[in-house]
Amino acid sequence: MKTYADAEKEFVESLTRTDSITVVEMSQRCMDSLKARNVEAALEMLYVMKGGVVMKLTGEDAEELRRHFSTFPVMDYRLEHFTFSTQGCNDLKYKIEFAKKDINGNVPAMAFMFNPVKIDGNWYLCIKGQNQFSKDMLHPRAVNSPAPGEVKLLR
Repeated sequence: MKTYADAEKEFVESLTRTDSITVVEMSQRCMDSLKARNVEAALEMLYVMKGGVVMKLTGEDAEELRRHFSTFPVMDYRLEHFTFSTQGCNDLKYKIEFAKKDINGNVPAMAFMFNPVKIDGNWYLCIKGQNQFSKDMLHPRAVNSPAPGEVKLLR
């Protein structure tokens, strides 16, 4: 049985510098659109992954994100880190400032995570769901757990 650690090693070793650049550039275009208050353009760039299938945002997903970015607009952002794990489980974490500094110089901010997914050599910028594995989790996946299945694109 292939383990998660085996799948991760195999996937990470297959990546190139171009993969890293592509993923960061995609996410920065999305974040720039959000910062410019062009939420619709950002939503057009995004996908979700459900049950091992990558698809464009559903109407419900898009509406939830519209509400989120209406309540917490992107005033500024910075990339905190990114890590690659497997075809369908990667972390790209941003810190988003959503208001101006207060009188003490503190800036209200929150984390926002993407899950870049690679299918047939193409990257898709998915939103990281609350129930999806992340290396930021308190209890990360065991290295000897079963390898994840292949991720497919809904056409």
